[in-house]
Amino acid sequence: MSELNSDTIREITPHLGSTASYSVLSQLRGNGRCRIYLAEREGKRYILKTQVDGDAKSLALLQREWNMSIGLSHPSLAYCFAYAESSPVGPCIVQEYVDGQTLSEWLAGKPSASNRKRVFSQLLSVVEYLHKKGVIHNDLSPQNILISRADNAVKLIDFGFADNDMQLSHSLGGTHNYSSPELLSGERVDARSDIWSLGALLRDVFPGRYRRIAAKAMRHNPERRYRSVEQFERAWKRYWLPLKLCAVVLALLCLASAFFLNQRRSYAEIENLSHQLDSVNTAASAREATIKAYKDSIDGWYDKAVPEFLEQLDAVTDYKGFNTVYSDFCIRMGEFNASIPERAPEEIRTIVRDHVIERYNSAVSSFSDQLMDKSKSLQSQ
Repeated sequence: MSELNSDTIREITPHLGSTASYSVLSQLRGNGRCRIYLAEREGKRYILKTQVDGDAKSLALLQREWNMSIGLSHPSLAYCFAYAESSPVGPCIVQEYVDGQTLSEWLAGKPSASNRKRVFSQLLSVVEYLHKKGVIHNDLSPQNILISRADNAVKLIDFGFADNDMQLSHSLGGTHNYSSPELLSGERVDARSDIWSLGALLRDVFPGRYRRIAAKAMRHNPERRYRSVEQFERAWKRYWLPLKLCAVVLALLCLASAFFLNQRRSYAEIENLSHQLDSVNTAASAREATIKAYKDSIDGWYDKAVPEFLEQLDAVTDYKGFNTVYSDFCIRMGEFNASIPERAPEEIRTIVRDHVIERYNSAVSSFSDQLMDKSKSLQSQ
């Protein structure tokens, strides 16, 4: 997100899930239908999202976006922490601030093929998660996909056009070059509309490659596309798996050649190689111990935090209290899951991040029905 100005300083009243005030540092670039503000609280940054128009319809869309985000939790989703009924910038959603670039900006830096694959895999993972939760994003486009500067991780943002497949209402909108034909024509959509968008993004991330995969994903008739993100991903991975196998075979052939060409190696050299192998085994053992320590820390946090959250949720008696409890829990999750040390090797961070995703899904699935029932009952009062 690029700043338009940095001289707008305001104090936000304590309606955002905490007694601490928020200082609005600047207004960021919006998309014509909403305004985005960069805010700070206790040294940490957040995003405040408001509607450009303050009429009843616009406010209903903002509330709808917040309600759509309730119960959603995934490392590749930007968190929605709270909904503020009133503030100096008007009703707003408090969101996670991501220090990163849009997908287009990231691609302009010419990332490696391995980084492109990792980023696209994370995108598929979060869209698959949304679909399993019954949510269709409806605006999968480069400006809504942020890549964090810290670890090149995906953060999907903006649920302004998202829909629930239980309602299957008509489209609210989308980004033209990344929207399916049925979305642009205002027809009823389902998860295959997002599949079309993923096909368009696949062409951006891997120019000139995976053409058949993208072509099938972007067929005009939804019935002829991939039925799910899982099917899309399987087709994609089947395509590049043979290339990986060829690379492995070539590497093995090179090693074999080196071995046979150096059969005359002295005993001292072989003994030295043996010592090096012992060192590698020791390093692997230390790595496994480190990964186990991280996983144990994650499991311990969730085992304690989830029961505490459910106990607080049972005790709330109004919607404002519900927002406060849920927002505080989201903030705690965000802060905890962002605590993986940047100095940790990328391989370890990846394994730990996968474990976080597993615990996320497990935790949220365990109380998502209870969360939705509580929200609906309080709103109906």
